[in-house]
Amino acid sequence: MNRGIAKRENYDRIAYGAVDVFLPDYDLGTPKIQKGDLDSAIADFNHALQLDPKNAQAYINRGIAKAHRGDPDAAIGDYNRALAVDSKYALAYLNRGVAKQVKGEIDSAIVDYDHALNFNSKLADAYVDRGSAKANKGDLDGAIADLNRALQLDSKAASAYVIYVNRGTANFLARNWTAALRDYRRSCELSQRNQESRLAIWLIRSRLGEREAANKELAAHFNAESGSWVAKIEAYLLGNLSEAEFLAAAASPAINTDRGQHCEAWFYAGMKNLLDGNKRAAAEFFKKCLATGQKSIAEYHLAKAELNALGQ
Repeated sequence: MNRGIAKRENYDRIAYGAVDVFLPDYDLGTPKIQKGDLDSAIADFNHALQLDPKNAQAYINRGIAKAHRGDPDAAIGDYNRALAVDSKYALAYLNRGVAKQVKGEIDSAIVDYDHALNFNSKLADAYVDRGSAKANKGDLDGAIADLNRALQLDSKAASAYVIYVNRGTANFLARNWTAALRDYRRSCELSQRNQESRLAIWLIRSRLGEREAANKELAAHFNAESGSWVAKIEAYLLGNLSEAEFLAAAASPAINTDRGQHCEAWFYAGMKNLLDGNKRAAAEFFKKCLATGQKSIAEYHLAKAELNALGQ
């Protein structure tokens, strides 16, 4: 679960294709995004754009590097520059929509996804991201329809597991537990490293009265030695971390990471209290989750749904 609705790396939308002139810096910069060497990638794209200031692909990929660096406004500026070069460039609209969605500008993001699909009706990523945006707005039927279309276009791609995660989360929000469980399991089949779906499976099975079986299933995939944030969530759900230890572990010196992990921590603390019958404590945790304002994170919307179900 995670950002909007599921974690989906921005470099999935890198622009590839022929360029008008030979630009070695462009060719060097593109793989650097995937390696996380962002400053060097941006420097390469800067030089490429000095040589060819009308290279829309370079603007898009420099924008993606800036988005990965945590600067969606700068990324949007580059996507705007790409669109000034080519007003029909679907990937520019798609990436601009992603950056807007990260900022919480959901309606504007959906407009960009619509434009992307107008210019390329087979762009599966645009259906995925529009689906997640619709789910964030509460349009769950529209979200599931978009994700179904994305699967028709992209069901065999390496990133298809993300589509199942997103559809699973839309079904979770709609409280369609069986359908959500089926989607999350399919996502795990497609990506063994997809631990976020295993958290959702635990939540669904536990609320369906299968807590013991849920614990066994999650424990079978639990890797305490990884030290990751997801591993800490798993440890808490399995009872290996106390509530106080878990909430303390959410702290991070990086502001955005700290806010995101606290959003998630308060959601999972709320869910565990809810499953244990402590509705009042659960509601307070859900309210703290919403107070983070992290609208690009799935747990924010899941907490909001749980509060609504509690009549708050």
